[in-house]
Amino acid sequence: RLIAEVETAAACVGCIDNEGFALLESRIGEGSKAAARRSGLRTLVRRSELDFHFILSEYCPNPLLAFQSRFLTDLLRDFIEFGAEGEADFDRFTEDNRQYHADLLAALRAEDEPAVRRIMTDHMRSAHCHTRSLFAKIAPSLLLQETETA
Repeated sequence: RLIAEVETAAACVGCIDNEGFALLESRIGEGSKAAARRSGLRTLVRRSELDFHFILSEYCPNPLLAFQSRFLTDLLRDFIEFGAEGEADFDRFTEDNRQYHADLLAALRAEDEPAVRRIMTDHMRSAHCHTRSLFAKIAPSLLLQETETA
């Protein structure tokens, strides 16, 4: 993600229309609302945050980068599970993501490519650290299940 997401975001500079900015902004707000309601909504919060990245990839003019970003986002959305422990760490991850997304949106609107690259790089490094600290794991449904043969 450190390469694909950064390059996707940089490629989007100057390519996002008002509708795209509104969609991206709505994902920031949705994640914040879900975090505020919190109880049992971890999956909703993470999905909303990942939707931000999916929407961003929809505006990427490079089809290969867009595909890579969507693929990685789908993998994370569908197959990464977080442990039940670490409520404070989860909240910190959520707030960090919200801030990175808001900063990224501002940089995209300003068409400031160096800032977009810097923010997305920092965001991907932060997300990696948070994911590891929250003991995220691959959902069993991603792994092939052994089947019985007759």
